[in-house]
Amino acid sequence: MAELGGGTSGRWMAGLAVVLSVAALGISLVEVSAVREQQRTSVWPYLALADRYSSDGFDIRLVNKGFGPAITGHVELRYQGEAIVDAEDLVEKMFAAHADDDDNDGYYTATNLFDYEFYRTSEPSFSVLAAGEGVTLFGVPWQTDRISTRRFVDDLRDDGVEAIACYCSLDEQCWTVTLSERLARKTSQCDGLDF
Repeated sequence: MAELGGGTSGRWMAGLAVVLSVAALGISLVEVSAVREQQRTSVWPYLALADRYSSDGFDIRLVNKGFGPAITGHVELRYQGEAIVDAEDLVEKMFAAHADDDDNDGYYTATNLFDYEFYRTSEPSFSVLAAGEGVTLFGVPWQTDRISTRRFVDDLRDDGVEAIACYCSLDEQCWTVTLSERLARKTSQCDGLDF
């Protein structure tokens, strides 16, 4: 009778079984890691800032185009490099900047100022935007009896209006997006968000 497990071929078989088991374990660990990464990225938010004309007028919007909720940090509008407090602040700064323009012709005067109740604004800082949800940071309707919306918006763009938003995913990965770049850039954290 042959000895069980004995001999050279038995040792080779046992060694081969150990090597195959270790390889299978390694492959399983890599696969688990890949699945976890896929699950994590499948719920990433992706915030986009856009300015646009529509049938309602003009607006600057923040929209979650990703697959998961976005936890927003600080979101702000800037005009000529200065942070804007609210819509009234933006319009007043813009009118002050253009009051002495040579081509003003009475265009930028207090009587041409938009009615404040027509401004569309929201403050999405430190909130959650669901996938597909969007908010208007600043918007103005089409005006026919007062200042021309198109001229106002053209001057607004020429003067360098900027929107900046910082946001994080549920797994605490954070990004910053700006209206001028329109590309989200990874950042270590958002000011005011403590995870």
